[in-house]
Amino acid sequence: MNTKWRKAINGPALDPWFLPARTTLMRYCLGPWTQNFDALSRPIWRAPAGVVGSIDLRSLLAQNSPGLGFFTTPDAVTLPVGYLEIAQGQIDKFLMNTARRSALAQKLGLADVSGATLLDCLVDLLTLRADPTGATRWKPLMPTHRGNLEIHLGGHSLIWQKRLTLADPEAANVIFVVQENYRRIRQDALEGRTPDPEQHRRVLDALGEKYRVANPEDYFIPPDLPKQTRLKHSTTISDDFNRADNTNISTGAPFSWTEVDGDSSIAGNAYSNGGGATFGVARADSDLSSDDMYATAVLATIGASWTGGVEARFSSSAFTCYNAYAFNNPTTGPWATTKVSAGANTGIGSNTATTVTANDVIRLEVDGSTIRRYKNGGLQDTATDTTHTGYLRSGVGADNSAWRIDDFEAGDLAAGGNPIGRLISGTLLRGGILSGRLAR
Repeated sequence: MNTKWRKAINGPALDPWFLPARTTLMRYCLGPWTQNFDALSRPIWRAPAGVVGSIDLRSLLAQNSPGLGFFTTPDAVTLPVGYLEIAQGQIDKFLMNTARRSALAQKLGLADVSGATLLDCLVDLLTLRADPTGATRWKPLMPTHRGNLEIHLGGHSLIWQKRLTLADPEAANVIFVVQENYRRIRQDALEGRTPDPEQHRRVLDALGEKYRVANPEDYFIPPDLPKQTRLKHSTTISDDFNRADNTNISTGAPFSWTEVDGDSSIAGNAYSNGGGATFGVARADSDLSSDDMYATAVLATIGASWTGGVEARFSSSAFTCYNAYAFNNPTTGPWATTKVSAGANTGIGSNTATTVTANDVIRLEVDGSTIRRYKNGGLQDTATDTTHTGYLRSGVGADNSAWRIDDFEAGDLAAGGNPIGRLISGTLLRGGILSGRLAR
């Protein structure tokens, strides 16, 4: 096992309690995602040129369309015609009058939007105005494994955080999403699409830990389904790929793999793209117990071009997941985070241009609606995306057969931190809100 992997496997410390927005003046706009093509001529949706931060405001059904995004640019950058500029200044200080709120609501097809500042309005959009089904609008913010609702925005870092309690108004949408995820996971288990027929009960155990409730069945099982009790959940899966070369990567594996896209194989005791210069993605068909998860691997050998990396929150039935990839074209290039929605690819977060070196460790964390990418244990980027929830699998992928990926591991992010809604000297502190004021 690679020593660098040993050092980086557990990841760095998580974000501090609260990081205030930067004071740099920015522009904030609503408008469409743009589509271009990657090096293999595959379409990918991206933020328009000049954008440093983005949040996707498309519904699940609109993931392969321009739709709308919330975009941030430096003050010196102006987006073209077709983008509604909402504000220019600082997101947490820019006051929203009735006319601005109405313009924002009209652009998004809403009756109204609430909030004194632009940040307040963004919080309202991503929590109370969200659609928990994802059918007509974006899905709501989901809490991290520590119980925090968070919004990260490129160019700002963490701009808002709140400790969620199940009595908060934002919790209604969260509970609906969790219940529908449970419904799908239970159905997969009952119909044999999950190897463990009790997987839904192990997920229930993880939910109890995350939300700090002893009786998760009373909160997270839909009322039309039978109440079942929790079973102790597992935490990690791993594959070192140390087996004979084979075009079927599942042969001799600790669990089954599915080749979701392109071709995958075992070569030189490592994962390899078996299709030459075509893209290959393999899904690890062993469910974790929480969709708050990490996936990590060693980029053991890098090719002269293209890319390799890991997937997390992978659907068991579709090419739907979050990705972290390192590009080597030819020796330096961006490390990037993307999402795939039934095959439609969108770049999220900010790319990072650093050297890609053999034995680099790549790690992806998908934690509530917070998506983090690491290189060798160092945090590269944090983004907010609400699209994918409730998927329990992970995977690996590479563009070129010259790439080798080794020492794959995925696992639940262990529930920790303070109880949701904690008392400090008799005052309830909820995600930085102390006595009704934002703690900074």
